[in-house]
Amino acid sequence: MMWKRCVLVLLVVILCVPSLALSSAPPEREYLILVYLCGTDLESKGGAASTDLMEMVRAGLEEDGPVTVLVQAGGAKRWRGGLLESGESRRLLISNIPQAVGPSLGNLDMGVPSTLIDFIQFGLEEYPAKRVGLVLWDHGGGATGGVCYDELSGNSLSAGQLYAALHRVFGERDQRLAFIGFDACLMSAFEIATHLSPFADYMIASEELEPMNGWAYDLWLNELAKKPNMDPEELGRYIVDSYVESALAFDPNDYVTLSMTDLREMDGLIAAVERFGEEMSDVLVNGEFPVISRARAQMRAFGDYANASSDMVDIADVAWYCRDIAPDASRALTRAAKNAVVYSRNSANITSAAGLSILLPDKTKSRASRYLPKYDPLALMPGYTGFVQGYLEQLLNNNTFTFTPAQVQTVALSSNPAEGDLLDWLSILFSGYASMPAADW
Repeated sequence: MMWKRCVLVLLVVILCVPSLALSSAPPEREYLILVYLCGTDLESKGGAASTDLMEMVRAGLEEDGPVTVLVQAGGAKRWRGGLLESGESRRLLISNIPQAVGPSLGNLDMGVPSTLIDFIQFGLEEYPAKRVGLVLWDHGGGATGGVCYDELSGNSLSAGQLYAALHRVFGERDQRLAFIGFDACLMSAFEIATHLSPFADYMIASEELEPMNGWAYDLWLNELAKKPNMDPEELGRYIVDSYVESALAFDPNDYVTLSMTDLREMDGLIAAVERFGEEMSDVLVNGEFPVISRARAQMRAFGDYANASSDMVDIADVAWYCRDIAPDASRALTRAAKNAVVYSRNSANITSAAGLSILLPDKTKSRASRYLPKYDPLALMPGYTGFVQGYLEQLLNNNTFTFTPAQVQTVALSSNPAEGDLLDWLSILFSGYASMPAADW
């Protein structure tokens, strides 16, 4: 434990000295890794963000070397060990000697798109690199809950807001992110991947809840430092392997998943999901809600083991249990998902996780009126969204097969938002604020 205290003291000393001037002519970099570190109660109560900062320091990155790690930290009421002041936001360059970049940013809201936009733009302009990776660190809630919950403001970033932020940065740039990663729970979802696919080549995320220790930054950043020209897929495999192995070394009985999705293959998966959603909607219209309900009852949602169901179900599980309801569409969905997920690892106690989840409501039905308006605001997947809405409508008003009268609730579900000009939508957005056999897979 002595080395941890030494590193922590070093960080505190450095953050207390005047900020360093920005380099006017940085060397060409192989990688820029942007870490959006929204500390929230994970930091204020457990010091998890500070622990990961120390892991980054231990990776042994050279100052002005071929790999630059830039962190924006904030969103926590308290920073353990005095790394930041209470409620403060700050940018840090990570190397053997971490450096504060510029003055304190004060109390920035990490849960709004404008803060993320400013951070990405700053990194791209001040530290240009051949490849850029973005890691979003904090709580995650999948397709219905978003990511990066700011403990001070209560705001978080939905899938639509992530799309808006990345569109603002990359919409007119001849550049894509090499990868976008989520060191957060439940974010390896089809819906999230759909919103990110125009802006990044790979997504690295977990279908299941993440343990407190999160990604193993010291291990994968050290590998990148030793081989700075590695391609993003090879790097993604290091991130997945190091995370799963370190998490299980800490707790062999934990529930662990992490996967890498090739976002350049999302067009085929989106088409397959849309076809599946349309066929399932036809089944609902034909009065077959009980058949779908019984199939859904056999599926395990991520978070269920901790009594925190997300209703995010593995996409291959959905296809498997619906194979007799919509056979051709289910087969096409399985093939397309397998093509998109290029690498995935799970703990042995998770037998049904092929790398991407998708919303199929059940236990979260009472929250539907709150999350549906944010589920697909740009109508990127109208066929599947229509099925989700139709299924929820019958789920909330049908107690014949799965519910007692006391459990039936009436929720006014919003219809698909009207399609409008993207810029108008962006201005509004910114102003606010159980398993399938492996052989078949």
